[in-house]
Amino acid sequence: MPYIYDKNELKSKTFILALAFGEASKLEIFSVLEPSITSIHDVCDQVIRISFDRPENFLFHLSHLAGIRKVILQVYKIISKNNQLSLASEAPVDYLLRYANDKFMFGLSYYCFEESDIIALNNKLPNLLLSMIKEKGIKKAKIIQSNKNEIFIKDIIRRKIYDFVCYREGTNDFLGLTVFVPGTIHLKQIEKKPLVFPEISMSPMFAKLLINLAGVTKGRKLLDPFCGTGTILLEALNMGINCIGIDKNPKHVRIALKNLRQAQKESIIAKKTQFSVRLGNAMNLERYFVKGSIDAVVTEPILLPTLRSKPTMAEAERMIKKAKSIYLNSIKSMSKILSYNGRLVIVTPSILTKEGKTIAMNLLSNSISELTVFQPSSKYHFTYPVDVGVQTTRWIKREIYVFQH
Repeated sequence: MPYIYDKNELKSKTFILALAFGEASKLEIFSVLEPSITSIHDVCDQVIRISFDRPENFLFHLSHLAGIRKVILQVYKIISKNNQLSLASEAPVDYLLRYANDKFMFGLSYYCFEESDIIALNNKLPNLLLSMIKEKGIKKAKIIQSNKNEIFIKDIIRRKIYDFVCYREGTNDFLGLTVFVPGTIHLKQIEKKPLVFPEISMSPMFAKLLINLAGVTKGRKLLDPFCGTGTILLEALNMGINCIGIDKNPKHVRIALKNLRQAQKESIIAKKTQFSVRLGNAMNLERYFVKGSIDAVVTEPILLPTLRSKPTMAEAERMIKKAKSIYLNSIKSMSKILSYNGRLVIVTPSILTKEGKTIAMNLLSNSISELTVFQPSSKYHFTYPVDVGVQTTRWIKREIYVFQH
């Protein structure tokens, strides 16, 4: 683990990907792998089928991509006839299970189904899967399931679970096997970070996705002008990217510095990488930086009040309007210090209201001098803001804009 196959022997050019951040995950995949992608198809909002002309490129970049939750190989088509289920083989399962023994566990996850369909499948599929596994010589095999209908990454890694994945594509049901999940590094980072504020903090994986969208590489310079306690800076530092943080809150600056210093004690890459954090105003960045001196800006301004309940549409519109003014003034300042072809990746909020409507922040309704919307591919057009697919809180969702200088 996290691989259950030899990458050098993999023959498949098509994979099923379970996405961690919805449409934003697809934006990351295209940003990093666009030349190798031959086709992409939405199975559902959290799963895609994707093909590559050179899968070795995909496998090389896998550990660097943050938006992929699981890589799955399709191994069976599920046949339903006369109220009975059977499995039609579509891949060499013996090869994929060659390391399995009675010490391993086997899990079953479901994607792209209605709850009623999962209940119906669950009456027969686990026993059918168990019979297949035992036929492969693993006599003490047991199937474990989660009440969330998904075996989570941390459990796959820590408990050494072979994760079978059932998903529906159109009118057909398939069974795949998870062959790759992200490693444990980001789980450890969450545990080691000295201090965060839960109401404003983001996950290290999401921070890495934002940095990947910026296209910034080792040795270059990244700025987060709303750095908070430094989650984006920490991820950049561990990727070997020189990073600068600015925040108007002295407490945040102190904690960010503490987090970054701790990271340098634990990582050789971070130790060789430069960072700085200072008090400052994101709407006046020209005061601190020379024009064109920053290779990428990656940030999530936290400008909304803490919500204890869903606001009305009128309340949400007022909050978004007030925050948007600060966003636009800050973006204007960011564009002046961004290098030619440098990217600005910025997270915006959308608010779920009592009336059931969503109030989003439209940055494209205002012209932003010197910046254009980033489109990584001619094969797939992204509509901005790009949905992240997960909520910051029960009533606030994240969305992403990527601009290029």
